[in-house]
Amino acid sequence: MNTLLIVDSPAVAHRVRSLLGPGWQVQAAPRHLFDLPRGRLGVAVSEVFALSFQLPLNHQAPLKRLQKAAVGVEAVYLALGDDLSASGVVEALHLPPETTVRVMSLDSLSAHAWAQALAGARPLDPKQVAAAKARRAADRLVAYLLTPLLSQRLGQPLKVDRLGLVMLSALVEHEQRLNVPEKEHLLSAQLGTAEGAFEATLSAIRGKRVSMLSKAQAEAIRARLSGAHFWVKTVLTREQPRPTPLSLASLMAQAEAQWGWTPARTGAIVRILFEAGWITLGAVIRPTDPARLPAPDGQLAYGARLYGLIWEHHEGENQPLSMQRGVQIAVGTDPAHPFPLAWWTLETAQQPLPPLTAGQTLSLQALECREAVPVPFSRGKLLSQLVTGGAGEALACAKALERLESGGLVGLEGRALKPTEL
Repeated sequence: MNTLLIVDSPAVAHRVRSLLGPGWQVQAAPRHLFDLPRGRLGVAVSEVFALSFQLPLNHQAPLKRLQKAAVGVEAVYLALGDDLSASGVVEALHLPPETTVRVMSLDSLSAHAWAQALAGARPLDPKQVAAAKARRAADRLVAYLLTPLLSQRLGQPLKVDRLGLVMLSALVEHEQRLNVPEKEHLLSAQLGTAEGAFEATLSAIRGKRVSMLSKAQAEAIRARLSGAHFWVKTVLTREQPRPTPLSLASLMAQAEAQWGWTPARTGAIVRILFEAGWITLGAVIRPTDPARLPAPDGQLAYGARLYGLIWEHHEGENQPLSMQRGVQIAVGTDPAHPFPLAWWTLETAQQPLPPLTAGQTLSLQALECREAVPVPFSRGKLLSQLVTGGAGEALACAKALERLESGGLVGLEGRALKPTEL
């Protein structure tokens, strides 16, 4: 069987060739072989937002190479990241109707992963093509209509796109929550036994869960607890959850927290590690070969340093599960007449709990009403929220954030990401 595989970069094509058997040929294509025109809208708003794609001049040579490679093939497999890019290539190849066309996801460049990717190959999905076209139309409408209008109103050029607008909206709303005059409050109790002390937080009132209170509410409850007694109501034990699998967005957040890297920088290094065959690059990022150990501390180039972070997270996912205790605590004049207040604490590495049994009396060391200040967004935290919420892929969000920063719409105060006065 004569089969053509089309991937999104020459580096990926070079590595994949070594995984294929006879009858396969591999070609690289630009991620968006066809694109919307430069200098004009390219979206027919009155015609159900139809898009006018064209072939850029610098893509004519790659197209001729693909068309030549596709002559006489029986099947074409495309690993270009999305169905819209794949459908554009397929249309340009003018394949005979009997040619098999499949799209696939290359999350790893290894023999095992290749077999899985081949088994999971599927036909083009018209719904995914339509969804991608809708995103491209929205991107273009924002860039060509809304951004010029905003630039004109503000008297200066702006760099903002669809994802940028979503980010700005999230940042401004979060900034408003940070600056509300009436802050939410937590009510916590410092409790202890002869073996140790710990903190528990008010978690329910009359059986209804609460997390935050107004200052007046918290102070009123605190005043009524004067002279009350605390005791252990229930001790629960469970297996501690495994670490959440590492996504690109969460990796970007960790690299920023540890080394101050921008998300775009992390994304670029991740791509290099993927093309070198060291890591997977899909919904979950893992080492392709966990036996390949990271370089020791002090010998780390940027790629090796990031690989070490990925490897350590993967090792943590595979550690034996440990047990974790949670304790529900009651308060009142005596165990027969508890107040309708429930307190809760969970054992963590930062707060190990002393031995506790149901009914055990606890000494109250302090009862604190403190302000629950929302944490400002860091770059990584904002990206994680947007990706989790479905606004866009991590790399696209990272590039949109770079444009906002270079355009003076957002800035950093330490690690806190803030909207500017503009």
